[in-house]
Amino acid sequence: MTERRTPTGRLHRRGRARKQVLEAIVAARQPLSAEEIAALVPEVHVSSVYRALATLEEEGIVAHLHLGHGPSIYRLTDDARHEGHIVCERCGHHDAVPEEVFAGLAGELRARYGFELDISHFAVVGRCQRCAGETPPHHHPAPDGPH
Repeated sequence: MTERRTPTGRLHRRGRARKQVLEAIVAARQPLSAEEIAALVPEVHVSSVYRALATLEEEGIVAHLHLGHGPSIYRLTDDARHEGHIVCERCGHHDAVPEEVFAGLAGELRARYGFELDISHFAVVGRCQRCAGETPPHHHPAPDGPH
């Protein structure tokens, strides 16, 4: 932990929030949103949680992942290198998927387009098994009779 003086001369310790945020991510053993992390470390102000996450990301310790329209989640960088994510567009359920699952797609994109796939930053959006069987909320059955 390093110390510095604020403009008003007060002693400010840097590193405590970062340490607590990292400990929360490690202990959870799953990706978490900033709000979920803040709930795990109530003694750390939510703005400090966001600053700590930004610093941890700059240092290459954590990586964020976009889950479609929901909040980003944060995970250890080592985990991000070896897995992708899928997220249900209806219920928001998400799962980690081993990188091997994306190998065929990555190979096809490389061969056809010279494109290197990075599965660590965005989740693949679709519908989970439960939601895939449900009728979409905007679906209106066709009326009986001629069209």
